[in-house]
Amino acid sequence: MIYTISACFLRVVVVVVAAAAAAVVVRVVVAAVVVVVRVAVVVVVAAAVVLVAVVVVVVVVVVVVVAVTVVVVEETVGAAAGEFSRLFLDVQCTF
Repeated sequence: MIYTISACFLRVVVVVVAAAAAAVVVRVVVAAVVVVVRVAVVVVVAAAVVLVAVVVVVVVVVVVVVAVTVVVVEETVGAAAGEFSRLFLDVQCTF
């Protein structure tokens, strides 16, 4: 009789310990998943910030290149027009 009670008690203890261990494992797994999700969110946000920064840099570079091109074209056309006017006036003055 004592052996039966001890065996039954031992089974109950084993079940309780196993349940407690399972609860701890579940908590650890949930905590690990939460950490992984948080890290993933941080990585995605960082990637988005980098992407926005790259887009801003590209837009700024394009604007600067277009502005420089416009200035160079204006200067070139202006110089050519000035040269043409000078030549035209020279030709006009000779006749």
